[in-house]
Amino acid sequence: MFTDKILRNKARNAARSGNWDMAIRYYRQLCRTHFDNAKDAIQLGHALKESDDSEQALAVYLRAADVHREDVDAQRQAALFLMRLGRRNDAAVYFARTLILDSRLDDIRAQLQGLGFTDPLALDVIMLKAGLIGSDRLLKPISPIRRFLMGAALKQARASSKQNKWSNAESSYRAVLKHASGQPRVLIQLGHALREQGKLEEALIEYRRATLLFPRDPDPYVHIGHALKQLERRDSALEAYLVSWRLRPGQPEVLREIHAFRSDFSGDVLDSGNVSPPDQGNLEVRQLVIERVERIERSQLAEESWLDHRQKVIFKYLSGSLAYKE
Repeated sequence: MFTDKILRNKARNAARSGNWDMAIRYYRQLCRTHFDNAKDAIQLGHALKESDDSEQALAVYLRAADVHREDVDAQRQAALFLMRLGRRNDAAVYFARTLILDSRLDDIRAQLQGLGFTDPLALDVIMLKAGLIGSDRLLKPISPIRRFLMGAALKQARASSKQNKWSNAESSYRAVLKHASGQPRVLIQLGHALREQGKLEEALIEYRRATLLFPRDPDPYVHIGHALKQLERRDSALEAYLVSWRLRPGQPEVLREIHAFRSDFSGDVLDSGNVSPPDQGNLEVRQLVIERVERIERSQLAEESWLDHRQKVIFKYLSGSLAYKE
C-alpha cells in the first residue's frame, strides 16, 4: 500500500537519525495488530531495543517469530535478543528453529555448539523443543491462481508416490511448495519421498518444518522418530516417539515403537519423570547445558501464551531427559 510505503520511509529516516521514539511510533502503525510484515515487526523490535525497552522489544521479537514461523530472520532475531538478555536456553530453542528453516546456516549451528549442543542427541532434542512453541494456526487461504498452479504438481506427486517413483515425487512436492509454502501435509509427504530415497537427514528437515507450523500435531513426531531410528540415533528416536505419545496418548503404532526401546513403558513417563538413570560421566555437562526451560511470560507475547499445559509438560520432560542420557 502507498500509505505503508510512506510510513516505512518515515520510520527508516527516524531510525537513521536516532529518533527512536518516532521510529517506534511509525513501526507500530505499520505493524498494527497483526504483524503482517515480518521485516516491519523486526524493525519495531530493533527500535524498542535501541530505546532500552527490553521488555517490549522481547515481546515484539517473540510475536514476530510466532506469527512468521517460516521467516528465518524472525527466528534468528528472537534468538539473538534472548542471548543478549542472558536467556541461553530460550535462545537455543530459537536458534534451533532458525536451523530447521535453513540447515545451511553455519553461524547458527556454531551458536548452538557454543551453547553446548555439540552431540547428535542434544541437537535432536533441542529440535524437538523448537517445534513445540506456539499454538496451531489456521492455514492461510490459497488463491485460486496458486491453487490451479499447484494442482497439477500435486496430482503428479501423488501419482509418482503410488508408483514408487520417489525422485519424481520429491520434485513434484517441491513444486507444490513453491506455489503454496507452509503446507504441513505436503511437507510430510515430501519427507516421505526423501526417506524412501534414503535421504534421511533431508527428510528430518521437512518433518521438523511441519512441527513449526502445527506444534500440537503428533504425526510429524512419529515420522521424525522413524527417520532417527533409521539413522540409528535410538535415544533421539525414543524422545520423538514420547513427544508424539504425550500429544496423543493411545496410538498403537507409537506404543509399539516405544516398547521396542522401553519394554517397561507404562504410558505416564512424561508426567512421572520416569527416565533412565543418569550417566555420571556426562551428567555435569548436561546439567550445565540443559536447564529447565522457563516459560516466557504471557505479557511478553501480547495476547499469545507461549505453551499450553500439554506442551509445558513435554518441555519439562525434554529439558530433564538430556540430563539423564548419554
